[in-house]
Order: sequence, then structure tokens, then C-alpha cells
Amino acid sequence: MRRKKVTYFIIALILIIIVGIIFKSKAVNNSSDYKITNTAELEKVLKSHRNNLGGLTLTIDNPSSIVFPQKVYKVTEGNLVINLVGSSGADIDFNNSTFYIGITGNFLIRMISGGESSNYETIKNASFYGSASNTEEGKGRFGLNALKAHNVHFENLSFYDAQSMGYHLFDLAAVDNFIFNDLEVRGFGKAGLSSLDRDRLYKSNPHALYSEAIQVDSAYEGCFGTYGFSDSTNIIFNKEKKGLPKMQTVNPKYQLI
Repeated sequence: MRRKKVTYFIIALILIIIVGIIFKSKAVNNSSDYKITNTAELEKVLKSHRNNLGGLTLTIDNPSSIVFPQKVYKVTEGNLVINLVGSSGADIDFNNSTFYIGITGNFLIRMISGGESSNYETIKNASFYGSASNTEEGKGRFGLNALKAHNVHFENLSFYDAQSMGYHLFDLAAVDNFIFNDLEVRGFGKAGLSSLDRDRLYKSNPHALYSEAIQVDSAYEGCFGTYGFSDSTNIIFNKEKKGLPKMQTVNPKYQLI
């Protein structure tokens, strides 16, 4: 009888562990893929995930402009990945929303699309607050990779602590006709490090101390893969955006997630 009780206890314990692993996996990964073609579809997905976009993959192929509901969003417990694959020139308007990117998430955009010479795709109107720091490389960041995309306009975008150590905000390879207008970028810096520490960090990896916010490159093996060599052309930078909110306006509970 005692042996049966021990057996039942072990079985129950194993079941509890399995259920716990399943729930933890769902909580951490929370991965869901959606194809988005219009604003109504986007709103439905965002509503079902409340205001935490971590774990979402949105593949956007929009024949007309898509507008995000104006809100404060957070990205945590997984990455938000947005794949832009359309070529109609339709805009992505974040509608002056704010995105807080926690240490357990990243906001990533993959672009292989763009607009037409007479109708640029515009990505606009957002503020991104990351959790980039001196110690956590590749976490809590914003990152846009564009490969052989064309005719794209970025406008009215702000980034605060969203560029992680060793990474770029924008990684452009073999793109053409990219215009940046009203862009504000403030990195996490190296506050609190001595000059000796900064020197050691630079010697170990220069990108850990200084890294371009916008990296313009050719497409070649080792860049985003093997895609045949081609250059980026006609990249235009216009005026800087003014008036980025100061750090004290950030809600700490989002900053530290």
C-alpha cells in the first residue's frame, strides 16, 4: 500500500512538472504569427494580445495604409517581429504611439519591400524606449534590417536607450532611395564607467562602445547572408527631430521588465 502511495505521488509530481513547463513555455515564448493586410486585422490582433506585443510575429502585406491604435505598448517576454513584404508603397503609421521594450524582448522589423518611385512607403510617428545597458548585449532593443528594399521614407521617429551594445537601430544592405526625416536617437551611453573601463571595452570590441545608429552597407556574404553583391544608393538624411521626452517621463515598470 505504501509503495502504491509513493508511485502515485511520483506520477502526480511528474504531471505537475510537465504542466509547469508547458505554462512557462507559453508565458515566455507566447509566439503567434499573423498575416496583416489592413488596419482592421491589425486592431483585432492587438486587442487579443492586450498591450503586450512580445511574442508576436506580424507579416504585413498591405495594399493600403495601416494605422496602429494610438496607445502605450510594451514588448516583453518575447520579441515583436514585423515582416514588411508589400511593395505597394502603403504606409505604416504608428500614430504617435509609445513602445516600451523590456529586457526580455526586442522590437524587430524585417524589410524586403518598399514603395514605388512615385509612391514611397512611409514608416512614421512612434517613440521607442528600450532597456539597452552596459551589460545586456542584444536585449531590450529596436532593430530594423532592410535587404534590397527601395523607396522608403522614415519620419518622426524617436529612440531612447533602444540601441543595444554591438547593434544598430537600422541595418541597411543594398537598399536604394531611403529618406530619414525627423529622427531622434539617444543611446544608453557609458555612464558610470571609468576612462580605463571604457578603454578596455573599446579594445575588446569597438562596437560595444560606439556603434552607428544607421549602418549603410552592401549586400555580401556575411552581411545578411549570400545574396550577390550590390551597393546601397541614394540614402538621404534630413533634419533631426526635436523635443524628445526626457527620461523621467518613462514608466519604470516598463523600463525594467
